Amino acid sequence: MEHPAVYLDSRCIDNGEEDLKGLYVLALIETGVCYFWFGQNIEELCDSIPAKVSLSIEDSLSRSHHGAPTILAAKF
Repeated sequence: MEHPAVYLDSRCIDNGEEDLKGLYVLALIETGVCYFWFGQNIEELCDSIPAKVSLSIEDSLSRSHHGAPTILAAKF
């Protein structure tokens, strides 16, 4: 991550469908970008590369919007 996390959330799912079981971690950084990690176990989670989640708006909307759109909150 390029900046420190200002919010962290995690979830461990150990029941239900086999492909949904695992460890989930979400980090929100001060610039409004989210990072998401998933692993079936702690070793896999440590070795995983996070998905970067950010917002994008159309050009017509960006003309009237000052500053970049940001994610202000996230939770599992």
